[in-house]
Amino acid sequence: MGQRLSTEEPPSQLKTLIPSYSPAWSLVYNDTLENWQNVAGLYRFSDYPYGCTNRDCDRDAICLKVAKALHKKGAKSVEIQRYKQSTCVISYAGDQELCSKMTQGFSLSEMVAAIQGSLAILIFYRWEKLQYDAIFVLIDLKTKVVLGHFESPTINMSIMECKISPDNSKIAILFYFREDNASPFQYDLYIFSTKTCKVLDIIRCNTEVRPYVTFDPRYKSSRVAIVNFRVDGKDGLVLYCLEMKQVIATSHVMLSIIYGGGYFCANFSKDGHFLILQKISESLHGHCYADSYIFNADNLKLLRHYYANLQRFSTFCDSNYAPLFSNCGSRMCILSEEVVQDEKKLHISVYQLPRPVSLQEQCRITILQCLADPEHVKKLPLPRSIKSFLSFTPQL
Repeated sequence: MGQRLSTEEPPSQLKTLIPSYSPAWSLVYNDTLENWQNVAGLYRFSDYPYGCTNRDCDRDAICLKVAKALHKKGAKSVEIQRYKQSTCVISYAGDQELCSKMTQGFSLSEMVAAIQGSLAILIFYRWEKLQYDAIFVLIDLKTKVVLGHFESPTINMSIMECKISPDNSKIAILFYFREDNASPFQYDLYIFSTKTCKVLDIIRCNTEVRPYVTFDPRYKSSRVAIVNFRVDGKDGLVLYCLEMKQVIATSHVMLSIIYGGGYFCANFSKDGHFLILQKISESLHGHCYADSYIFNADNLKLLRHYYANLQRFSTFCDSNYAPLFSNCGSRMCILSEEVVQDEKKLHISVYQLPRPVSLQEQCRITILQCLADPEHVKKLPLPRSIKSFLSFTPQL
């Protein structure tokens, strides 16, 4: 005897939530800093007090100048001081080789060279008989231990930049030096492993103009964007793959059109889909300007360009001009100084980023837009891997 078919109506379909989007690159908000602090949460931005002085900074993930290192030689330890955080004391007494080096005239640089997550890099240096030596010490601020150390590959190598990859697996150090008196000075980028403190790759950038480097947060930090990389006799913006040990993309924009006096700041967006390259210029009178060029992070196609006036003498800290992304990663805001009724005021401009193609990324935006605070992700009843994805933690 067959089963009787149900005559009840099927349940209604579940409502599908689509991420809230405006047209790509549209300006969704523009107002003064005072008004922005009241509505930042509505656009899913953390309420950061924009601007930075030596005594007031909340964005130490960007501005390294708020991290100070003090050497306690007698106790064989290092004290790390950070704004609004407790002092961290790390002992190196158990590292006999490092202890031996400290008796050979090395001094500690007070500025922490790089911070990423719980990892930090300290630099001990020594000037002796016109010879410069440096020791890089990798420490964990969470466990308060020394993870390893390594020295400069050769003597008299000027340290131009030091960065830790987003996944904490690599260290990038840009050196300026010459191999011998007959050779020209050159900029070389050394990639070290955080596990072994050994050299993974050496990238010769150029011999004339200082490069700038930043890690792509995707692909296990195997890609770096290098500004002023010499290609076919010209300085260009490139993507370099550390696994393939070659350039995989070159910008079609001639850097001579972009560049002039000033220096540069390069950052990837939270999800790694966009590369923001900023040229920061400053006049003799202290007037500052920022040209922000936004590239596709896979092929370096130029997508947008924004120009902004900055506050006078604001170039000493990245937090005065570096772009900020919303907690859900779908919007970007840029700081500028504009004249309102004959009075200069700081303004916030929020732009809508293009909709991601990946379903996972759209789901991430939907979930994060429903949370008032990104810290609430930790309380969601989800597997750890999904929580890491929602927090934009680099996937290994």
